[in-house]
Amino acid sequence: MLAYGVKFTKIIVGIPASHSASAMKLPNGGLWRSLKKMCHSKDNFGCVNEPLINIPLTNVIPDELHLLLQITDKLLQNVIDEVLKRDAVEDFSKTRGQTKGINLSKLVKAINSLGILFSIWNTKNADGSESQVKEFTSLLGSQKKKLLMDFPQN
Repeated sequence: MLAYGVKFTKIIVGIPASHSASAMKLPNGGLWRSLKKMCHSKDNFGCVNEPLINIPLTNVIPDELHLLLQITDKLLQNVIDEVLKRDAVEDFSKTRGQTKGINLSKLVKAINSLGILFSIWNTKNADGSESQVKEFTSLLGSQKKKLLMDFPQN
């Protein structure tokens, strides 16, 4: 039996990282069944490279901690993207001088109210000017668990 992280497993079987633009969508049946079907099917969904070595996926034990960390990273990114979309729609009709980005501020306040230090900012371009790309504080495993357990539903 082999036990290692999902990222390494994906490299071995030729699938891109979970956060990449070409990351696979998991159909019913879970990660390992999906990997086997997608990499060995004629459509080859999700695979970008040939597998480095062929290990039967029944002999692979996923690292649950890193799986949780990757999933929470993606979930948090999706929440932030959704909040930014809502703010863009609401801010479009606001006049100059009205507060913009209210939903993003509410999200940051909600996360901070859990005792988690969290912020979102715009990155800088090579020339030093502010870009529209958002970055956010990277959370530790304990912070991610607290966020999943205690984050308000509304």
